[in-house]
Amino acid sequence: MHTVKILALRCSGYELDGVLNILRRFPCLEKLYIIFHKHNETDTKIEPQCDRLYPIECLQTNLKTVVFETFVGHDKQLEFAKFFVLNAKVLNKIEFDGMYGAYNSVSLAYQHRLLRVEDRASRDAQFEFMNRNRYTVKHLQKHIHDLSVADPFEQP
Repeated sequence: MHTVKILALRCSGYELDGVLNILRRFPCLEKLYIIFHKHNETDTKIEPQCDRLYPIECLQTNLKTVVFETFVGHDKQLEFAKFFVLNAKVLNKIEFDGMYGAYNSVSLAYQHRLLRVEDRASRDAQFEFMNRNRYTVKHLQKHIHDLSVADPFEQP
């Protein structure tokens, strides 16, 4: 899968090992969308464990942008996001698109501390917290077949 540069995955935030196993198959990935959905009991299947000692190529060389959609900041989502903060070495930007509440300077400082931003793997990484609901699934249903668009997940 060396030609895939943009990928979207839908998960509850409880499947980090599963997502990492998928990322191993996309060494040239540059942009990753993680679309969080509500965790249900059916999501508690045992995932194959990821070998954390074996590096994931896209995290080392290519992954520049990660977008977390419907990010509400519960413990598992924070751990999920923190993994990318601490391990993506060429990251330029992480977007957190939240559904609830407003981000103010106090809550942003708190989020930065929880995510361990000061220990980030990429010193160039910028963090953007937004309060918009992008409805990616609806947008994709309308635009996924438009191959003239470089990033079908990007919305105007």
